[in-house]
Order: sequence, then C-alpha cells, then structure tokens
Amino acid sequence: YYATNIPASDPALWYQAPSGKTHIPTSGRDLAEYKAHAKADAIHDWETIKYELLQAGKTFSTASMVAWLAAQEEVDVIEVPNTFPAGMFTKLKDAGLPLRISTAHPFFPERVKKTLLEVEKMAVAQRANEQGYHHACTILRESDIASDTSLIWRGKPLTSEILRAEINKKLTDHGMIRHMLGTSIGPVVAGGAHAGMPHERGHGILKAHELIIIDSYPTVDNFYNADCTRTFCKGQPTPWAKNVYETTLAAQLLGLSLIKAGANGHDIQKAVESFFNANGHPSGKDNDGNPYG
Repeated sequence: YYATNIPASDPALWYQAPSGKTHIPTSGRDLAEYKAHAKADAIHDWETIKYELLQAGKTFSTASMVAWLAAQEEVDVIEVPNTFPAGMFTKLKDAGLPLRISTAHPFFPERVKKTLLEVEKMAVAQRANEQGYHHACTILRESDIASDTSLIWRGKPLTSEILRAEINKKLTDHGMIRHMLGTSIGPVVAGGAHAGMPHERGHGILKAHELIIIDSYPTVDNFYNADCTRTFCKGQPTPWAKNVYETTLAAQLLGLSLIKAGANGHDIQKAVESFFNANGHPSGKDNDGNPYG
C-alpha cells in the first residue's frame, strides 16, 4: 500500500526498475481501479504479458512476469525485502533471476521519517480511536455495582466481550476498518488478573474496584494505525492499585525526562525497569520462571 496506494487484498507484484520507473502487473479485473488510483509509472495488463510470453514460447506465471519486466531493462540484481515469500524466492532463483535479499530495514527506508501528510493521517486515526475510549468511559460510568462487585450495564452483567463489541461499534462509525492482533480481534479489554497478562484479550464479567486495561489499536480507512492503552477502575481502587498507579506515573515521568536526541532507548528502558524494581514492583521472572505480578 505504501508503494502503490492500492489496498490489495491478495499478494500483488510491484517492481521498480533501475531507471526508477515503477511497474504493477495486474489482472483485467483490477485494471480499471489500478489505472485510476495506483501510484505507479506503468500499469500492465496480465493478458498483454501473457501474449508476449506465449509468443516467445514461455509459460505464464508470476516468475515469468518478473522475468518479463526485468528483460525490459538491463538488470544486474533484483532486490527483495527480507520478508519476501520463500517459495516465490526459490521459483524466481530457479528461473535464473539475479535475486538478492535487501539489508535495508524497512525495505523503504524513507518510511522511517513521516511526512506532514502521514502525521496528519496518524492523527486522524488516533482521533477516531479516542471516540472508542469516550464510549467505553460512558459505559463504565453508567454501570452499577452489584453486591458481588460485578458491573451491571443496562440490566445485564458487563463483560469484556460486551465492552469490546461496543468499542468496535463506535470505532466502525468513525472509519475503523480492522482491529487485529495476530489472529485475535481487539481491542484488549482485560480486568482483574487478566489485566496483568500482556495482550490477554480479556473475557468474562468485569468487576468493580479492580484495574481494567483497554488497549485499542485500530486501523482506520486511511490505512494508518492508532494505538492507545489506558487503565480504568470503577469504584474504589485498592491501596495496592493506588500504589501501582503512583509508581507507574513516576516511572513514566522518569522515562520522559531521559528522552532526548541521541539518547539510547535501551538505557532508558533499563532505568525505568530499575525504578520499578527499587519501588517494589520487580520486572522479569521469579525463581520458578513465572512472571512477577
């Protein structure tokens, strides 16, 4: 998408020639869309390439399309990203193409520095994300506390699943198109013990007086991501929860004070970890190999 401006749903081929000219071969099904919206110097119809290959007595495949593109100019080496599919890499090498895995990370180094337009797109994504949080806050405020400390919303127990669905409804209203973490659907809505397990999605009834973590990281329809994590407590936080909050706030302020141009991120990380360790919240694992918490 970054290279082409096209949100292809299937694996697609993009090629930049030594001259700098960019090419996208595509099927007739997608030809009109690509010609209208793709960021490329040349859009090639598969049928045209297929005809050229058959005329030369060759078969039509992705590998032969790459060979056809490379044959249009003198090519000493073809760089591919280090995430390139192994099966396709083997086929292209077997076809005699001079492939080399790029050492650049990311493959488009210019992505590291965001343009003003990209910064605005990320801001739009985060503003959309905030709407989900506003909705979650409203639901938690409206919830009642049952005698067993369960949260009750609109007459029913409030679960992680319900709150997650409500957040996603609001995000969809504001242009969110997907909310994935690996194979699990987000956001994370984890209460109690679940809140102490990083990336645990959370499930079951949410309780009062316990910490509830919401971690929301949607992709909106401009294809840029938002990300925000916040911790909530409905009711009265325990002394332990108050201490955790105060320690975390102090650790955050410490980390922020150390951030400056040229600072080593690893050093800042170790300083924050040391602060937690010194204040009764050790990081890492205990003698049995279990995470502290």
